[in-house]
Amino acid sequence: MANQSLSSGFRVGRAIVDPARNRITTGRKSRRIRPREMDVLVHLIRANSAVASREEILESVWTDVIVNDDALTLAISRLRRAFSDNPKQPEYIETIPKRGYRLVADTREIDESAVKGGNRRVRRYRYGIAILALLLTIVTALFITVRTEYGKVSGSALSIEKTSEFGSK
Repeated sequence: MANQSLSSGFRVGRAIVDPARNRITTGRKSRRIRPREMDVLVHLIRANSAVASREEILESVWTDVIVNDDALTLAISRLRRAFSDNPKQPEYIETIPKRGYRLVADTREIDESAVKGGNRRVRRYRYGIAILALLLTIVTALFITVRTEYGKVSGSALSIEKTSEFGSK
């Protein structure tokens, strides 16, 4: 199951899954995952809410290497982290003991523009944060400069007043 054969993305629950870019976007968070993890996710999506056995997933995703169950367990764990999913109360991936895994979130295919739109929103948000940080830095620098200059002027005015006081007595 190669990622390049997928022309569009998926909406899985609240997340947008972009198989071509190995990216999962939830809200304003966009996370890159490993290609094999994406292959596991795509396998679960194509299973259409049915239980996919561990053996079936291993044979489908790890066709070119021999691995043990730990590789799949790690991939599922990383997918859950990318979705911020809780294995005890799953919203995305459910473990079926002694059977395999099942995608429990609603899934539908979406077109490429929706996938790119999700990535664009994340970029726009990051640019906004960067601009805000820059403005905050400029305001802080101006504040420090003005305060330093005011201290110099205030200090010299104070010394002039003291000198004139002492001179008149």
